[in-house]
Amino acid sequence: MSSLLDSSLTRFPCMPALNPHLGNRIIAAQAPSRFVARGDSWFAFKEAVAIPPFKPSNLAEAIQELGYSVDIVATNALTATEMSTGGNLANLRSELISYGADALLLSGGGDDLFLQRVYPPAAAVSAFEWFLNPAVGKRLPINQKRFDRFLSDLQRAIQRIAAIATQYNLPCFLHTYAVPIPSGRGAYPYPGFGPWIRPVLIKRGYDPDRDGPAILTAIVERFRELLHEIHGASVNVVNLVPIVRKSDWRDELHLHPVGWRRCALEFQRMFRTIPLLAKPLRPMSRDWPSHQAKQPPIPDRAEIAKSVLETSVDR
Repeated sequence: MSSLLDSSLTRFPCMPALNPHLGNRIIAAQAPSRFVARGDSWFAFKEAVAIPPFKPSNLAEAIQELGYSVDIVATNALTATEMSTGGNLANLRSELISYGADALLLSGGGDDLFLQRVYPPAAAVSAFEWFLNPAVGKRLPINQKRFDRFLSDLQRAIQRIAAIATQYNLPCFLHTYAVPIPSGRGAYPYPGFGPWIRPVLIKRGYDPDRDGPAILTAIVERFRELLHEIHGASVNVVNLVPIVRKSDWRDELHLHPVGWRRCALEFQRMFRTIPLLAKPLRPMSRDWPSHQAKQPPIPDRAEIAKSVLETSVDR
């Protein structure tokens, strides 16, 4: 046995020597895949109820838990429209280079949809409220003309971000958000951070428990189709709709740790389909820290509104 081991180490000098003190830990022969995670609260949310906070508190941290190196450049309430401005695209180019990224993870679109005063044509309300018809007569719940306009603007923003990864020949992973539950729960204890869905449904005359699921399912399904329309040599869509369970929802837009972990495993399944990302992982002997990169400057809302209104035509 000794001679066989000596022979192996001679033929493959890069292989680590066996150490009886390592127990069952596996030492990776190379660094794990490295990702830049750009996006909204699904990559940036922090659990502030428990002390110490629950981990993972967002999807990017759950991916870190699996042993991947993830540089998180995400911000709560950040829209895809904001991420697609010239300054933030320039920052993204720099991040992909400086972090030596193997791929880009992008979480975007949910805040464009549900936050108030972020989608210019919707003025003081959310895009969701803007294209949701009042529950009167036999009118369909969704104003198709307005919904299509919103989707066109959102697709343009996501396409601009994904194109940066394509320019550097890097895989880009997009994800759906799953169908939210209009529970009326905000992101406690953050003041004013939700709820985003139930109050709008009630205001428009709908029963959130009876009518909400069908309306939200239609919106999420169209968003999934939109993501599959994003062009790029290696754009991958991770569909989380069948992954997230009702019990996973922490509030109307965020998950409990078990939900984040379930979604992270689906990301890992997608990673393993790409040879570039099929690298061994580092041993897990402690909690992985959240490598929070410096936040890029967010452009003024007026600048974004001007940009969107110049490129959008109300059909």
